[in-house]
Amino acid sequence: MQRRQFSREFKLAAVRKVLEQGLSYREVARELGIRDTYIHRWKDAFEKDGTLGDELKIDVSQAAACHHPAIGGR
Repeated sequence: MQRRQFSREFKLAAVRKVLEQGLSYREVARELGIRDTYIHRWKDAFEKDGTLGDELKIDVSQAAACHHPAIGGR
């Protein structure tokens, strides 16, 4: 079985759907036919390398807090 590979653009688009459109990780994953853990990992990696600060026009920490179940997000 061959391992699936996703382009950087695909990963960024998935993360953007969560952060900019307010969709849950699970909703986006289901729509794209992937596991939601992939999107979590990609978001973490983009935060770490600075991509989210450069690419997105929102405060990532604020968006993440909105989606955290313990804080009342989706």
